[in-house]
Amino acid sequence: MKSFLSKKILGLATILAMSQSAMAVILEAFTDADTVLAGTRFSVYVSARGEGNSFDTEAAAGQSYAFSVNNDVAIYQSKDSNQPTLGKYLGKVGDSGVDTLWLELPLEYIQEPTVPLRINVGITDLKLTAIQPGITFANIKSMDEMGNPIGWEPTYKDPDTQKDGSMYFQQTNTEVALALVAVNPITMEICKECNFEVILGAQTSAGVTAEDTKLANGITLVRLRSQKDFETETASITVCLMRNSSIHATYGNMHFLSKPSALPQLPTYKAQPMPAAYTVMDMQGKILHKGITHSTEINMSMFAPGSYIVRIGSSYRKVNVR
Repeated sequence: MKSFLSKKILGLATILAMSQSAMAVILEAFTDADTVLAGTRFSVYVSARGEGNSFDTEAAAGQSYAFSVNNDVAIYQSKDSNQPTLGKYLGKVGDSGVDTLWLELPLEYIQEPTVPLRINVGITDLKLTAIQPGITFANIKSMDEMGNPIGWEPTYKDPDTQKDGSMYFQQTNTEVALALVAVNPITMEICKECNFEVILGAQTSAGVTAEDTKLANGITLVRLRSQKDFETETASITVCLMRNSSIHATYGNMHFLSKPSALPQLPTYKAQPMPAAYTVMDMQGKILHKGITHSTEINMSMFAPGSYIVRIGSSYRKVNVR
């Protein structure tokens, strides 16, 4: 009888120890930063906390978890997935001991400069701050060979005068191209993940029009023109993101002239090529690279030998790399 009771007690103790061991595995959510940009995806890791900043992957492997986040944040199982889960997700940590989820706060849902986010995994909380991306007109000082800006600065208006002191103006009914960039408002770095559609804002001066455009790797050109003269008055243009009109940029102090008698006599000069967006695609139309160029030629030396389609502005051509 005593032996039987001892075995029973030992069995119960083993079960209790296993139960306590299982209960001791607490999964948490981890991120690389405490602020994230709305409209872009950021990674969140689910695992057990180890010593220091490490994960206890052995303990986390195979554990089920309930993941939730506020403000209707979209949850994706991969960075390129098009099938989000809104707000809640049930998962199981894989053999690696770390699950990676991708989250995005849609642009439509952030009408203030910042929005608090709260991620729950089991009994643990992770607090983040989502911020609105910004857009601004920019003076691009230089670019690398891939068309990415190296140096730039925000610009908000045309100057009052030319270098010779005469009035600065644009030609009426002639296209004017202005660079526009998307930025992280905290670091003021260009947001290369910001690929948003841009439309004309309601605050634009009457008579000024612009084509809709799209940011690619955080940069685009706004092509505008004025259908009327602005000689004594000034014109301005406002553009905003299609998905959130509260994110906007304005460029002003523009004069437009069309009458020859009204145009100041300026010294002749050699015009520099207008910056243009370019795209490199394979022969099946898959986009391989995008950028902005001031040239009519694209450096293709970084691409593998083969045939490619290159679009500069609205022109297409086939390029063979040997």
